[in-house]
Amino acid sequence: MNPAEIVELGLTENQSKVYIELLKHPEQTGGEIAKKLRIDRSFTYGILRNLADKGLVGSIETENRTLFYAADPKQFLLEIDEKKKKATAIIEKLNSIKPKKYDRVQVQTYSGKAGLKRYVRESLASPYARVLGGGDNIQKIHDDLKYDMPHYLEKIKDSNMDIKTLAAQEKGQTPGEVRVLHKPISPVTFTILENKLIIWSIEEDHFFIVIEGGKISMALQHYFDKLWGIADPHS
Repeated sequence: MNPAEIVELGLTENQSKVYIELLKHPEQTGGEIAKKLRIDRSFTYGILRNLADKGLVGSIETENRTLFYAADPKQFLLEIDEKKKKATAIIEKLNSIKPKKYDRVQVQTYSGKAGLKRYVRESLASPYARVLGGGDNIQKIHDDLKYDMPHYLEKIKDSNMDIKTLAAQEKGQTPGEVRVLHKPISPVTFTILENKLIIWSIEEDHFFIVIEGGKISMALQHYFDKLWGIADPHS
């Protein structure tokens, strides 16, 4: 198993390597693990302490030696459940805060893989999405969020989210309904959500411009509808 997959669950790369090693070969000393994985001995014991604090590693004392073993992987789910409960309580408090009303247009920018996750999550929070050019960049989302995408796609399916995408060419992994404009492929995608327009470029990693308010998304929605009417429903 690739340790990078466990990193997605909140562990460092070395913590992931140690945990996998103990799943394969339980009841090892810290020195034995350090030697096998070629990690500094004192650093390895620090990793084991951190994993023990997370409930992912246990130990037994025998013949003046401390032997370590990996806890059941279900511990990851228990920790996630605890975090989810805490997050839900915090979100309820945040939702009770009444936002100030702004007449002016608000513009934000964000970037990188963290920005890509935010883009997907903001899209999922909307009951609908109209995407111009999204089919062109959909493979980039799947490549960079390969461990998250199955969850996101399942959430889209469960929510019956209304998604329409206009692309240069049809891509099989694009969720929702897709129509083709047979236009040149572009690295820029325009996503229309409720009162929000997100402009996304993949030319340099990921870069997003979010424009909220001012009826800007509504204006682009009008043009999207016109293009949707003339686009080819088949690739």
